[in-house]
Amino acid sequence: MRILIAYENSHRSYGEALAGAVQGMRPHAEISLVQARELGAELGRLDPHLVVSGKPNTVDPGGRAVWLTLSEEPDDPSEVCVGGRRRG
Repeated sequence: MRILIAYENSHRSYGEALAGAVQGMRPHAEISLVQARELGAELGRLDPHLVVSGKPNTVDPGGRAVWLTLSEEPDDPSEVCVGGRRRG
């Protein structure tokens, strides 16, 4: 499984913590951590099964199997999109 984690530099520690946690639970997963501004280019290059980002999917709407928008702020909503179906 290929997982792409993308956060702004200001929240890079979130991405690093997520990458470490996922790698611990799924040691065979291929995890890539990138800056949010690189997200579009990395989507095409890596073709991930799962994207985790602090930003909603505006790069490739409906084109990923699973996109998790994990809010960077505690009061902002998070959302998961699986096969085009969204849930907050």
